[in-house]
Parts: sequence; C-alpha cells; structure tokens
Amino acid sequence: METKEHLWWRFIKWTFAVLWSPAKTFNEIVKSPSVKGPLLIFLVAIPITLGVQHLNGSRLFLEQPTPDYDLWTESLLNQTSPAWLSNGVVGFDESDKISGNYSVYTSSENDSIIWLNLNGIEHLNFSKQEENRLSFNLKWLHETGENPTAAVLQLFSHSEESHRYELDLEPYLLNESNIWLNLTGLNALVLCNDAWIAPENSPSWDSITGVGFRLSWSHPANLTLKVDGLFFGRFSSALSHSSLEIRMQTLWVTSLDFLLKWLILATIASVAMQVFSGWKGSWRSLLYTVGYIYSPYIIYLLVLSVLFLLLPPIFLPYRYTYDEYLSITQVWSLPVSILNFITNIVWTTVLCTIALMKIDGVSWTRAFFIAFGAVVMSFLLASILLSVL
Repeated sequence: METKEHLWWRFIKWTFAVLWSPAKTFNEIVKSPSVKGPLLIFLVAIPITLGVQHLNGSRLFLEQPTPDYDLWTESLLNQTSPAWLSNGVVGFDESDKISGNYSVYTSSENDSIIWLNLNGIEHLNFSKQEENRLSFNLKWLHETGENPTAAVLQLFSHSEESHRYELDLEPYLLNESNIWLNLTGLNALVLCNDAWIAPENSPSWDSITGVGFRLSWSHPANLTLKVDGLFFGRFSSALSHSSLEIRMQTLWVTSLDFLLKWLILATIASVAMQVFSGWKGSWRSLLYTVGYIYSPYIIYLLVLSVLFLLLPPIFLPYRYTYDEYLSITQVWSLPVSILNFITNIVWTTVLCTIALMKIDGVSWTRAFFIAFGAVVMSFLLASILLSVL
C-alpha cells in the first residue's frame, strides 16, 4: 500500500511531468485521478500570481496631479488658494470649460499683449531624474482671428518673477482663434528638459511657485485668454496605491478565475464527449484529470515576470483617452498577448486533447475540437461571469 508521502510525490510529479511527457503522464493520471494535483497547481499559482502583480505594480507608474480636482481653475474665493493675476479682467466661465465646473479667463480691450499668471502655489520641487509634467488646456480669442506673434509659458521660482523658466508655446498653438488647445495626457509638457530656458545659476528645478501664460500680437485688439485643467503631474509607482484590500481582491479574482475556467472546461468537455462519442464516464474523474492541463499556467506566470523585468516601464498620465491607453501599453500588450495565447490557449488545448484521448480513446481530430472549444469557452464564460460578480 502506498504511503501518504508517496501519493503526494506522485501528484507533484504528475503536475510537472505533463509539461514534457504529457502522453505518458496522462496514461498514469486516468488510472487514478485525484483532485490533489489540480489543487497543487492552484496553490502554487496563487502566490506566484501575487508576486507577478507586485512586479507589475513596480513597473507601472501613475501620474499624481497637483492639485487634485482641478482646483486651480475653479474658484477665486478661497483665501487659502493661489491667486490669478492678469493685465485684464479675470473671471470664471461655467459654459466654456474642459474639466471641472469652470475655466479661468482674462479679457483685455485694445491691447497687443495678454497675460494670465497663477501665483502663490505651494513650493513644488522637480528633478531631471523623475518623469514630471505640466498639463493644461488653453484657448485664445482675437477679435479678428489674427494669430499670436509670440506665446510663452512661464514657471516662476522662489516667488521671484525675474527668476523663471520659460518655454516657447508657438510650436504647440493651434493657428485658429477660439479653439481649445489640449496639452494633457500624452501631449502634456515634460519638465526639466532642454526645451526650457532656465534662469541663470539655476541648475535644479526647485521651488516652483507660479505659472504664467503670455501671448502677444503685432497690433492692438480685444483679446481673451482661457485656461482649464491646469496641474503638475508627478509619476509614482502603482505599488504605492496598492492597499491590502486591493491585494485581497486580486487574490479573490485570481482564485475565482482559475476555478471557474476549470469547472466550465470540465463541464463542456463532459457534455461534448457524451454527445459526440457516447462517453459514459464520471464527470468527477474527468474534472480531476483535465485539471492537470493548467500546469503551463505556472510557466506562463514565471515567463511573465521575466517579461515585466525586461520590458520598459509604463507611465500612465492622469487623464488619457482609450486610444492613448492603447498607444502607451502596446509595448507590453503584444508580448504578453503572444505569451498568453501560446501558454493558456495553444499549450492548454494540446494537453486537454491528450487528456481526452486517454480518458475515452477518441480520435485526435475529435479530441482536439472538443478540447479547443472547451478551452476557449471556459476563457470567455469565466470572463463574463467575473465581470458581473
């Protein structure tokens, strides 16, 4: 009689032997199917999944805005907030805005220059070693639609107007009056690079205390300048936003996804074999046997962790469109999709085909079509069920 230790060793051996000798291994499994092997795969995969999620979070950076909730273009009334100053009349527009409830604007009559400064923000320090950006939406209106002859973005440092960084905005401006310019998401302006003109004796980006927009024309006219969605962005690792609750939810979703796929695949394969080959065997034995086809999932997770180490990190801006998201994540999505298809679809289908052949002795063709349909349907139905749970 086999000892308990010997039985466990046999299940461990089967779990990994199906990866390199599936036909021989499933010959042994069908003679004595047990839930211990699939559960072993499950217990090994779960902690590895959590490790992969941790590694993924360390390579994914999320942009944190300063301030939150678009506060700088929402109100003049809060005495603790920064102050908007201009050479014209400053106000807030609730009908023409991009984000929040208002946009801030200034208007000046019969003038060739219009400027709008936000002063008194908290001292913000940036570094060339970090990914820091400035996002905003800007619109200019000229009574005859004439384009500006000059446009400058200014960042004041140390509360001194003469101590400032400047960036030429003309390459970014739209050559059309009354159209919002979108410099957010992938279009946001990167700080600390050579495109900025830095003040003398100021090698570092420290103590930024104000933002200014200055547009000029060759002839005087009635001018308006509007700004909305203004914030500085600093990227931080997604791990810093991962709470215990989020990790427990990841554990729950991963566990449920594994179990749903396993149960759905076994059920679909059982029904299909009864219909197409007249199989009369036990659903439980089939469930235990096909559970071993998920061994490649462990290899998938290990290779995925290596990919995350080799691929460049991803920086997700605070606001982005779906197309921008696809553009940003394509560096990961293609290799991960290929890996997922090879291990979780192709390899799993091959193992399932061999398992069904050993269970019922069906032909290669019939076993393959049943296995392929069961694998694909288990992925689709499990995803649907998880989305509604």
